[in-house]
Amino acid sequence: MAKEEEFYLMNKICLRINKALEQELESLHSIPLSSFEVLYMLGNSQDGFLSMNELAEQVDLTPSGLTRLIDRMVQLKLIERTSCPTDRRVVYVKLTEYGKNCFELASKTYRQVLRENITNRLSDGELDQLRFLLQKLGN
Repeated sequence: MAKEEEFYLMNKICLRINKALEQELESLHSIPLSSFEVLYMLGNSQDGFLSMNELAEQVDLTPSGLTRLIDRMVQLKLIERTSCPTDRRVVYVKLTEYGKNCFELASKTYRQVLRENITNRLSDGELDQLRFLLQKLGN
């Protein structure tokens, strides 16, 4: 198989999974995948909050795109902004109680879509290989 075909297949699979995630998250929880990514980052952050700069490093959005997304999520009461007490230039973002509940429910949907599209289609050995390869590519 030509190397270009492998990249094409990898991209095709990612697009299919993202489309399934987007559809399920929108239909069941009324949030787009980009909002779930922010909820995921905040829900798994060590301190329960991230600065806008830290969040920008972790999501694939431009700074202005992230600001617009955060504005929408604040309006939906999923997250809230707080100022840093020692540096007024720093803005933190954290989950609200409603955001935590939404994250918990949406995470179940997220895991289900991944099970249907990945883990249910592979053996344990194949999953180990996939994990190894993804970690190798991610470093």
